[in-house]
Amino acid sequence: MAVGRHAQVNGLQLDKLGVTLSKGGKLVTNKDCSLVGTKCEDVWAIGDVVEGKLELTPSAILDGKLLAGRLLHVHNEHMNWDLVPTTVFTPLE
Repeated sequence: MAVGRHAQVNGLQLDKLGVTLSKGGKLVTNKDCSLVGTKCEDVWAIGDVVEGKLELTPSAILDGKLLAGRLLHVHNEHMNWDLVPTTVFTPLE
């Protein structure tokens, strides 16, 4: 069981960038993974620290690969979060 995941962003001095945090303390990004804020043009975030994204390692890895490809101008592909399979495990009854 995983309970109480929290974004560990304390100490990153994100306030100096004017970064927008969600009510839960996660980072808010746009569709290109750029941080939303006043001075965040060249700062990106992926994975569990981002608000509204699935907390799954394989999807974060793919999101990072796609971001790298966009930054290097290899492609313009974005993560399709609607196609990520998920499941809920419950004990047998």
